[in-house]
Amino acid sequence: MLVANSDFVTSSPTGGVWQMPGNYAAIYDAYGGHTQHFGKPTAFIYKECIDMLATKGIEKKDIICVGDSFHHDIKGACDAGLDVLFISSGVHRPELMPERAVTVDKESLEDLCKTIGCRPTYYTELFR
Repeated sequence: MLVANSDFVTSSPTGGVWQMPGNYAAIYDAYGGHTQHFGKPTAFIYKECIDMLATKGIEKKDIICVGDSFHHDIKGACDAGLDVLFISSGVHRPELMPERAVTVDKESLEDLCKTIGCRPTYYTELFR
């Protein structure tokens, strides 16, 4: 199975989450299938983007990635050595921002950083 989008979930417009291809790939793997991932967090996609931007005169130090998934957006950007802005009100909102909270629970964010093994350069609750 070729997987171009390895995200597990995405935020729905109503505040819930929708299942994404990464979940189906994990199930396929669990049943003995073979998956090959091309999107985040694989190094290939970041290298391609960095190389493409370099042809336009944009240096790696001038790139910032923006995302809401630690498993994909944040991990991939960190592994590629890029700065990253984490949006905490996305797919991780339930674990980082308790119901009706408007700011991130810093202890929960720290736990997530340790679990995934990377730390965003910056974070914000909302991206507008």
